[in-house]
Amino acid sequence: VEHSCPMTVAYADTPIAEWKRKELRAHRRKVFCVGWNEDGRRLATGSHDETMRVWSCDEAGIFKQEMEMRGHQDAVSRLAWHPTHPDKLASLGQLTEQSVRFWDTRSGKNTATLPTPGINLSLVWSPDAQYMAVNNLDDVVSILDVRRMKVVSKHNFKQQASMKSLGIECIFEIAFSKDSKHFYLATDAGEVEVLSFPDFKPERTMKGHVSRVSCMGFDPGHTRMASGGMDTVTSLWDLEEGICTQTFYDLDQAIRGVGFSHDGQYLAIVSEEPALEVVNLRTGANLGKQVLRTCPVDVAWNPRRHILAFPGASERDGSGAEHGLVELRYLPEQDVVRGVDLTGKVAVVTGGNAGIGVETVRALAGAGADVVFTSRNVEAGNKVVDRLQAEGVKGKLTVKQLDLASLNDIQSRVEAIQAAAPVIDYLILNAGVLSGPAKTKEGFEMSIGTNHIGHFHFTKCLLPKLKKQGRPARVVVLSSRAHFGARDLPMDDLNWERRRYSAWPAYNASKLCNLLFAKELARRTREAGDDIEVFALHPGVIGTSLFSGESLSNFAVRIAKAIPFFPLLKSPEQGAATSVYAATSPELNGQSGAYLSDCKVTGTSVLGQDANLAKQLWEKTEEMIAGALRS
Repeated sequence: VEHSCPMTVAYADTPIAEWKRKELRAHRRKVFCVGWNEDGRRLATGSHDETMRVWSCDEAGIFKQEMEMRGHQDAVSRLAWHPTHPDKLASLGQLTEQSVRFWDTRSGKNTATLPTPGINLSLVWSPDAQYMAVNNLDDVVSILDVRRMKVVSKHNFKQQASMKSLGIECIFEIAFSKDSKHFYLATDAGEVEVLSFPDFKPERTMKGHVSRVSCMGFDPGHTRMASGGMDTVTSLWDLEEGICTQTFYDLDQAIRGVGFSHDGQYLAIVSEEPALEVVNLRTGANLGKQVLRTCPVDVAWNPRRHILAFPGASERDGSGAEHGLVELRYLPEQDVVRGVDLTGKVAVVTGGNAGIGVETVRALAGAGADVVFTSRNVEAGNKVVDRLQAEGVKGKLTVKQLDLASLNDIQSRVEAIQAAAPVIDYLILNAGVLSGPAKTKEGFEMSIGTNHIGHFHFTKCLLPKLKKQGRPARVVVLSSRAHFGARDLPMDDLNWERRRYSAWPAYNASKLCNLLFAKELARRTREAGDDIEVFALHPGVIGTSLFSGESLSNFAVRIAKAIPFFPLLKSPEQGAATSVYAATSPELNGQSGAYLSDCKVTGTSVLGQDANLAKQLWEKTEEMIAGALRS
């Protein structure tokens, strides 16, 4: 059985016709080009109306115009975001303009304009952002030093003797290699020429078409390239070997754009039919062809999510005003358990009445698992049961009251939870709070007391059952990338009684505790020979309610803007994907103790790797719980 995660490892072969579809009224005339910035939060569009617009994209995929940038004297034909700076952008105007314009999207200002020779066709940044390359109608490639804002070299492939030997008649697309040591030229001879950079010496010719190569695209690791031709063929290349590994012939007209998804799984192809085709490169499945209203000349994947953008048609509204459209396609998030049958499985989920918890319950029960989920408020939990049952989920749903901020409440209610779950295949420790200066019933600081100590005690109460039930179990602990913000974890002051208290550092520490708890539990169960696997994960920054007093949607926006390593805000459905993947995916067999983000194993902070610290935390937590229960 194959699993999927909509963020990074979606193996489901969902037909493109079933992907979510939206249209964005982006401009006053037809849209010519589109592009996502490096963090995936913003989409830029260029139009025949001589303007560019920048759109924010929230966790639900809702777009909002941030600004319109004016300055071009002709249609905006190409745009390219800075490869590492999320606010910088470059663009080309069509025909009458012979320059590159640079923009700062924080102010919307044209910060520099650099003249270039001839009528420009395309522009690309070097991955290190030091250079930009522009090619023109005269087949001159100009290299711009962006830091010095000057053209540092020009390469004429028709007139220079060193270039004429290549026999290039016309250059249509250009690109840098990921290490900026090679340069690619797509030519009318059906070839992609690979040159050294910066000296432009020929190194390799990749012949994959019988006529003009009209477009190129590279996967995120630059291990593969796709080339599209006027011969209607799309060729897939292994760049290390320099060989064509696969070809696609399903479109009937010239290929105008190709693009890889952020994880390299999907290849999108647009043609002059006009049509869009998407191929799942991992399974080899063609996800179908979708007829479009106009021929796009550009296609762009979000660098963090499976969202595809491309220029659409123009249309007129009831008043006769023209609107240039951008087409958007979204891979459905519920594909996280597409094709997975969990009938007969039983899950226990804490905090299943809101946000990620609800979506985790929905996904598991939708795939057939029986789910017992906890809530401090049973009434709220019952409303979730009613809603999900009305949706037709397959599995049985049971809500049980549980307050993780009270050790006595945990002990008094665990027996009822075990009775409702005769076996536990998946124990998902999902509940969490971020509190101000508050205490649990036993006097622990609220964030660490609920997020770590409460879950620690709850798990230890269930552990004998997991060990003796005679079938494998998985424990999934929701940590967070916020654990990187924990600078230390003093065992003599987990309650923040000797240090200056602040809610955010306390939350960071609680998430580090979650991670260390998972690693130590994995070690102990592995050494005991128990058939239990344990995983910690970062679900993403989610627009849900985490604690009273401030909604996490507002809170997440602040931290996402303030901390560079925070990813794009996610919907609760996307956040739940990694939880469900960690609980159910056979791909993780034998990797107990791993930490996941976006449905893949990833690294932790240095403190998060400290096995001795994990052991100390376990022993200290046991001591704190024993002391609290005695008093």
